[in-house]
Amino acid sequence: MGATDHRWAFLLNGGGRKHVHRPPYRISRGRVPLQVVSAPSVESWFEEFDPQGVEPFTLVVLDCSELIECVWDEDQWTMHPVEAPLVRASWTLYDEHWQLERRRWFAEWLKEVPEPSPEAVWRFHRSKHTDRADQDLMVDRGFLKTIALSQFVVGPQGWSHRYLDSVSGREIQGGRS
Repeated sequence: MGATDHRWAFLLNGGGRKHVHRPPYRISRGRVPLQVVSAPSVESWFEEFDPQGVEPFTLVVLDCSELIECVWDEDQWTMHPVEAPLVRASWTLYDEHWQLERRRWFAEWLKEVPEPSPEAVWRFHRSKHTDRADQDLMVDRGFLKTIALSQFVVGPQGWSHRYLDSVSGREIQGGRS
């Protein structure tokens, strides 16, 4: 994650499909959010950034009030606007079927809760959506578990952050008005 007063960037591993891990990479994809938030604009950064040699990623950027998704899948480098609210997950952990399932769960939930509060979204993310613990939003595959949950709420009055360490159960909240 990277952030300034007017731009937030969140990186997810993988770019729209599973990929084969092929190190060494030219730069860590973890540096990408820091680069985009410090650029003059998302568009100028996108045009100048060369993703070749970077492990595939999906970058969701909130720039002022515009939500933008940039995807590098090792073949294509794309940027397009997206509508909020949205749900995304790491392509390194979930195949296309389960990616689509998450989006379906969220879309169905939004029909029931068309203008969800941050608290409602938090509860949605922590709720059980399938009998398959290895594919639920709070995943448990034995050797691999969701260890943290973060929520950022950005609005005209400032921002807030909520973090859950799901191993210890400790929750931290903060923000700025």
